[in-house]
Amino acid sequence: MRIHRATTTIVAAGLLLVASPHQADAAPPDQDHDSFTVSDSIDCSVFGEGWDFFDHFVDEFEIDRQFFYAANGDLVRVVEHWEQTSTDVNSATGLTINEHNQFLVVADLVDMTLTISGAMNSAQRPGIGSVIQRTGHKVWELDLSQNPPFGPLIFNGGPVQANDEDFCRAIA
Repeated sequence: MRIHRATTTIVAAGLLLVASPHQADAAPPDQDHDSFTVSDSIDCSVFGEGWDFFDHFVDEFEIDRQFFYAANGDLVRVVEHWEQTSTDVNSATGLTINEHNQFLVVADLVDMTLTISGAMNSAQRPGIGSVIQRTGHKVWELDLSQNPPFGPLIFNGGPVQANDEDFCRAIA
């Protein structure tokens, strides 16, 4: 399901916290880069009569990550800059939309929060323009003892994340 895209972001950020290396001094931060691709389909027929098609999508992610440490070597913050592109295709008509998203993920291990800010779902349709626009600033409690490692939403500035139905509507 498309709604799991942000969940994947959060889970990946949380899991990297536990697996990250430690360093002995506080400067400079360690850096890392990651990239991956996710392909899946959404059955749009569950959302509306006449929507007898699938949304076949391919998401590509590029993540630049920095690990910040206290003077004693304890990891205190992970900052990730995410760039994501996606192509969604209507299985019946071939209509395609493109997503271009950039957002910042900050895991604060002192305050135990996970923050995501920026363009989380932003899609354009040829000849029409923007069909999905979800940008904002969201903060969750971070709980590394859970899987996924985040708790309740503390702050939600901006619209909610786009869901599967939004993407089906955009390519209908």
